[in-house]
Amino acid sequence: MIEGALNILPDPYLSDIDLDDDDWGSAVSVGRLLLNIGLETVQEFEKGRSILSRAQSWLAALLREGSLDRRERVEAGNLLAKLGDPRFDSAKWYLPSEPLLGFVEIPAGPFIMGELEEKHETSLPTYYIARYPVTVAQFKEFVLESDFSLEFTESLKGLDNHPMVLVSWDDAIVYAKWLGGKLIALSKSYASQKNLSKGVLQFWEGLRDGRLVVTLPSEAEWEKAARGVDGRSYPWGRAKPDLDRANYGALFGEPAIGTTTAVGCFPRGATPEGLHDMPGNVWEITRTIMGRDLLEGKEGWVRSYVPRWWTRSLLGNPWLGSEFGYPYDPKDGRESIDTEVPVDRTVRGGSWTVDARRLRCAFRDGLPQTNRHIADGLRMAVSYVK
Repeated sequence: MIEGALNILPDPYLSDIDLDDDDWGSAVSVGRLLLNIGLETVQEFEKGRSILSRAQSWLAALLREGSLDRRERVEAGNLLAKLGDPRFDSAKWYLPSEPLLGFVEIPAGPFIMGELEEKHETSLPTYYIARYPVTVAQFKEFVLESDFSLEFTESLKGLDNHPMVLVSWDDAIVYAKWLGGKLIALSKSYASQKNLSKGVLQFWEGLRDGRLVVTLPSEAEWEKAARGVDGRSYPWGRAKPDLDRANYGALFGEPAIGTTTAVGCFPRGATPEGLHDMPGNVWEITRTIMGRDLLEGKEGWVRSYVPRWWTRSLLGNPWLGSEFGYPYDPKDGRESIDTEVPVDRTVRGGSWTVDARRLRCAFRDGLPQTNRHIADGLRMAVSYVK
């Protein structure tokens, strides 16, 4: 069987050859075959190790190219989780195998934030944001090394390249501090290298010198990364969402996937800068305070699972109850990390459970910072210390 698999997949995957769905389907078939044989058995022989490496590279390319239909890509992502996903570096806490470990630079400058009558221009300094949401493998490294007490340990049993879920804002802040320590230690070796590009060197020097810090993105940073400077409605542009661009719709009658998916399975939904899963898959916690509901206690007010302003944002209407509204002002207290009591924090991006309206770049929601849910995840940013 191994001999046959070697003949099916050329080594290595070559991006300059014409491939059809049968070629990509062969990569999925070989992945299934290897799992059926068993990874321990496959890796006992040189030919087995060779075809495993080929299958990994082909399946990763399948996701990157957006080949086959979404359900086949989802299966390919799950196969990668079990075979070993070459997009991530196990020696560097399963961050992406890239010069900036998956962090993408967002240049300084203005952008349009909000929508309808709340639309306004705001400006941000340069920052970096992760290409993917934090994965199970990444968070698991943190838990195992730090002995962090996770409330829902079953979330660590998910597939390694799926987004981490069932974490609170408080959990995310602890993870960010841990990862920051790791990157600062690593920066000392990177910053001394002479062959790095200027942009890469600035990133590592900023971490080494304490000018950059690993944190959750602010909601302004998240929105600028998602919609760019051209005011896109969605990360890919103005076209309405479809199920080939994002993982959403499970609770709204869509023919949806119905759970989280491996990060990067929907490349048609990525931003031009290559940020994946900004819409759908999991809600992404930001560091920004939404604040208390100013309508609380007024006639007809009911505290539901989510704040009252959630439904107001669906059609882009102004929020009636949010303590921190627009225009966005980072100096008004909304970016405070430390608060005397738990507060509602902004989440962005929608998830696998929601309908298409919640995938807009400007859509805002707020949840208690102690909240944990199967559709809530996180994405890291590296920002300049203010």
